[in-house]
This record gives sequence, C-alpha cells and structure tokens, in this order.
Amino acid sequence: MDAFDFENVDALSDYIQGSALAHPDLALAARTTYTGDGILVARYVDVSLHAVTHEMAHVIDFYRRGQTERYGRYGFGLSYPELTLLDQTFPNPTNTRGILCECRVFAMQAVLLREHLGFDLDVADFFADSARLIAASSLELPDALLIPRRRAITRHMNAEERRFRKAQHRGEEARGSNPYLNPSVCSYRQDRLEYALKHMVRGYQNERADAVLADYREAISMLARYREEPKMAA
Repeated sequence: MDAFDFENVDALSDYIQGSALAHPDLALAARTTYTGDGILVARYVDVSLHAVTHEMAHVIDFYRRGQTERYGRYGFGLSYPELTLLDQTFPNPTNTRGILCECRVFAMQAVLLREHLGFDLDVADFFADSARLIAASSLELPDALLIPRRRAITRHMNAEERRFRKAQHRGEEARGSNPYLNPSVCSYRQDRLEYALKHMVRGYQNERADAVLADYREAISMLARYREEPKMAA
C-alpha cells in the first residue's frame, strides 16, 4: 500500500482537487472509521489514497442503490444480522451480500484510480490483492464463510486422486495425505479468492468511466448534507 500513501491529509486533498475528482463539497479526515458526518476517511495506518478512494466508491454504490440514508450512519451502517448464543452475540449472515458490495466497490475504486486520478494502477494486481484480502477476511467479512467451497476442494481432491492412482499404477509410494481425509483449507480460500475476483472483474468490465464520474459528483454533493453544521459561539 506504500504507493498510495501521502504525507498528510492536506497533501492528499490537494492531489484529489487537482484531478477530475475535484469537488467543492469533498471533505477528508485523517481517521480510520466513517462516523456519519459527511467527512470521508483518509487513513488506514498512514494517510492513504487507497483509503479515501475506497470510501468514495462506497458513497457511489449507496447513491446508485438508493441508500443515501447510510451517509448519516456510523460506518455507513454496514453490519450483519446477529445471533445470540449463550449470552454472546455473533454475526449471522445469510447470504454473500456484504462480499458482493465490496466487490462492486473495488471495481469502482479501480475506475476512480486509473481513469480519473491517472494513478499508475496495474488493474490485475489490484484485483488480485483485493481478492486475497477478501479470501482471508472471515472475521471482518463473515459472509465469506458462505461462499460455496465445492469447486476448489473438488478440483483439489480430484487432482490428488489422479496423483495417487498414477503413483499406485507405477508401483510407487504416493506421498502426502489421503485426499479423502484431508480436504484442503487452502483450496477453500482459493474458492473465496476466485469468487471475489470474478465479481470484481465483471463489475470493472461493466463500468463506464463517465458514469462513475457523474455518479461520484452527485453522491459527494448528497454526502455533504450530512456534515455537521458549525456550532455558533454563545
């Protein structure tokens, strides 16, 4: 992420305001969580272009889906249904809606970075890194556990079976565990990665840069309505 880092919020703001994403209502803050006040997050650990363009893409996505009320909610109101068990509360997603939201957002973020900020972005690497993040994020994105696991594990087990049979046919000892007793967790992660990558690439291919820019401008104007009014001095 180092390539996305800026020295401070002012430097990041100047960079954006000198691009096609310049907007009079855009406000940034060096914090890591959106608080519902119309001011976008601009930091992970360091001030980051990646952080703010990801937030911009969320803002566009909510605008497109008619969910602009999320602009006034902490963390954009992103949450999962919950289940209480033994007096403890756990996220209990019933579909992969959260994952698909992130995939749409990463696709739009790539358009913002490459087409409107002129950022030297390798789209294939960007999506691969983003998909790996989703594949490993069962805590932050618990609906990742709902991604069907059959495809990669089936491929893995079939490949292992063929390897074992060939080794047996040659009279050789087949190294490794019995494929039927050890379905690969790594291959399940590969399923998550492929699921996310498929939806990101499909979303990116279906996006039009001019439509993303037009929706960005409208969405940022609407976001600004949620900004706290300055308090008058007594």
